[in-house]
Amino acid sequence: LSEADLSLLRQFSVAVRYGITRQCWEDLELVFEDLEVHRLPVMAARVKKLSSFQRKLYDCCPSSCCCFSGPWVDYDRCPYCKHPRRRPDGSPYKTFSYLPPIPQLLALFSCPELVELMLYRSRRCKESNNESVGSQSSAAETPTVNDVYDSQNWKDSSHLFKDPRDIALLLTTDGFAPFKRR
Repeated sequence: LSEADLSLLRQFSVAVRYGITRQCWEDLELVFEDLEVHRLPVMAARVKKLSSFQRKLYDCCPSSCCCFSGPWVDYDRCPYCKHPRRRPDGSPYKTFSYLPPIPQLLALFSCPELVELMLYRSRRCKESNNESVGSQSSAAETPTVNDVYDSQNWKDSSHLFKDPRDIALLLTTDGFAPFKRR
């Protein structure tokens, strides 16, 4: 990456990390007019190009009943609440933005420093197992959990992650139920 791109990425990182609004960023541009402060939309476009991640947009029911994909891709109304998919001007009432995980995982594995960090789970589990081997605790004692990998829930599912390179993925849905409507 060029020095200009690195500068842009550092600025964008600050804007994202602290949730800086567009108005606040524009004010910062004025305050620091003697410095090269990149405009937020310019940074977002450049980051998108540099990352090469392509988000996918799907139309959704405004009530979050369904996503118009798969069997509902050609529907004009929600099959559950019958709300129209689009406004009179043709734009969808609601969209769902999806970043496919495979390109993100490929990016993680293409950086040696990140590969090293991703081995943390494997190392921590070995440490946790070594710590618990020699310790005899009574039933009244509560084991100390310093890390998620020390927990009994993790130990009960650790057979799923035998290879040090295995990755556990978390699905967060913010109220959307991908498998059963409830």
